[in-house]
Amino acid sequence: MIKKITYTIGVIIFLWWFFLAHVSFSDFSDKEWIYRENEQYIAKTYTPKLINPFGLYFHLMKEDPTYVVLFDKNGRYLGQSSPFFIDHGLAMDGGQLPENDAMQFYIVSLNDYTDEYIIPVNNKKWWSYILQYFH
Repeated sequence: MIKKITYTIGVIIFLWWFFLAHVSFSDFSDKEWIYRENEQYIAKTYTPKLINPFGLYFHLMKEDPTYVVLFDKNGRYLGQSSPFFIDHGLAMDGGQLPENDAMQFYIVSLNDYTDEYIIPVNNKKWWSYILQYFH
């Protein structure tokens, strides 16, 4: 029984490390973050960490990989962009913070993959439920 519990915990930690560790730890000192304010929301950009294969891949394949984390005005984590598609060349000036009729944040990317930078405010993506404990 102890072996099964240990094995299960080990598998969960491995899966977290392999898929999400590169975006789990947001350190303000790793990159100058861009900060936009609305009445209720703040969006910050971060660089993924080089601690798993995804983080290594993004640093090798992208010039300046960036992901976005959305907070409310009190600093409470609301969600973040996809940990599986991290782009470079984000135009933060083209980002739209949530308004009353559109409850999602999005950024205009220089590439065509802008859907990966949509952050719903009310309906979190599955990774945002997991990563909320790291921010």
